[in-house]
Amino acid sequence: MLTQLKPLVQSHPELLVAAVALGLLSAAFYLYQKYHTKDFKAPNIADEFSGPQPAQIHELIQEGYKKYGSESTYYKIPQVHADTVILPINKLDELKSLPDSKLSAMEDQDERFLPHYSLGSVSAVGGNVEVGRASVKRDLTRNLQKLEPDVNEEIEIAFSKLMPTCEDWTEVEIMSKIFKIVALAVGRVFVGNPLNRDPEYIRTTMSFTKDTFTAMGAIRAYHPLLRPFAQYFLKEIQNVNTALETMKRLVKPVLEKNMACYEDKSTTPSLSVFNLRNAPDAKYRANLDIHAHTLLVLSLAALHTTSTVTTNAIYDLAERPWYAEPLRAEAAAAKEEAGDLVEVPEIGDEELKPTKASVARMKKLDSFLKEGQRIHPILIIHFRRKAMQDIVLKDGTLIPAGTHVAIATDPTPWEDVDSFDGFRWSKLREQPGQDTKHHFVATGPDSLSFGHGSHACPGRHYAVEQVKLIIMHLIENYELKFRDEDQVKPKRIKSAGGYMPNPQIKVLLKKRQVAPLVDRKDSVIASIG
Repeated sequence: MLTQLKPLVQSHPELLVAAVALGLLSAAFYLYQKYHTKDFKAPNIADEFSGPQPAQIHELIQEGYKKYGSESTYYKIPQVHADTVILPINKLDELKSLPDSKLSAMEDQDERFLPHYSLGSVSAVGGNVEVGRASVKRDLTRNLQKLEPDVNEEIEIAFSKLMPTCEDWTEVEIMSKIFKIVALAVGRVFVGNPLNRDPEYIRTTMSFTKDTFTAMGAIRAYHPLLRPFAQYFLKEIQNVNTALETMKRLVKPVLEKNMACYEDKSTTPSLSVFNLRNAPDAKYRANLDIHAHTLLVLSLAALHTTSTVTTNAIYDLAERPWYAEPLRAEAAAAKEEAGDLVEVPEIGDEELKPTKASVARMKKLDSFLKEGQRIHPILIIHFRRKAMQDIVLKDGTLIPAGTHVAIATDPTPWEDVDSFDGFRWSKLREQPGQDTKHHFVATGPDSLSFGHGSHACPGRHYAVEQVKLIIMHLIENYELKFRDEDQVKPKRIKSAGGYMPNPQIKVLLKKRQVAPLVDRKDSVIASIG
């Protein structure tokens, strides 16, 4: 790398001068921020932690609740990017509507994820975050009913290709299978068929999901002043840049095709089409870098969350297989009530398939997923923000500019908080006036899985719908349980911010004796890499 840069610097010495000047300016800015940012006065829970050191975030949050509760006291926890102040849960409503100019989610994300190196944010190559947000939150959510048959088809084909026959009880490393099934289904919605089944496309989206987090850690190991230079020597950074170049090559034909028809309302809906419609101008719309990178970043978000929630739900079912039968019965009744007859060209007839209308009727399934997320959340810290200016709360508390804040999961509001009750939330919805409450996708002080406020996860409706379709397909076609030796193994492992499924756990699957699914043509199944 250095030998490649040397001729360039020799022929353009002004580049060296500019680099030095940039370094000095960065140093000055870094020192100014470090010594002129006012500090939020609150105890650092890590200094008071009485357990084993170094403590993980899970233990620190538990210690914070034990010492301070969730309603009145502020405390800090150390994070790799900056100390973060954990706010009382009762401050959420006061803060959720503050504009980004005062309390910014994006500024906090940029400092945590270092996207200009890791490519973990749409803004890293000039994209507008609001374009992707509008495409997902508004257009994708509105078109779920139209997209559902395609997603269903993709899930059926993926199971046919990726799962063993399971005529008898068969061990399956389910986490890796689900990750690929989700990648195929997400790709069908994002770029359409046939690209979503292209082996190189699948590898690129799946590896980018992992490589981005690896790149974050690699570049963070360097002092902020050295990162602009270190990025050129790190393989982890090269990997994410290679993924972007690959994605550009793969989606270029899709972009060119959609550019010619995106304004036509009869065009098959896809995230690629939505992004073109929401682009601010023609120049942005034709920018291949932005288009490809936006698809990569949104794929990362969709794959990570959806596959994790789905795998967790499968582990919950394998650990408690008695839940499967009432969920099957609910699914069958919901499809009958909704009249979910879908035309199947391969057999020249109609067949009962889940649609948005029937999925909405499955209150027990929704409850089961919500309970799993309560017991073993992907994240235990939510509503992460950075104060962009001094903020004075109603109780007189000053949050100085530059302070990172968050709200932690409150484990206390529910009865039997340590017990898994899969139908906890569906039973609550049966009470008078509660039917529209306690949904998995709902956000609020007692339900922060998808955030809250203006920056709540825009794709949560789509993600949860896809999780439900996968779980429905699984329980309708398979019996499942854990191996005896896996019953005692930890099903989740602690991650940097919450809990992740243990990838070493295997699930036993056995094909159910039900009417067979429509046989797919060999050419279609073989098209999946």
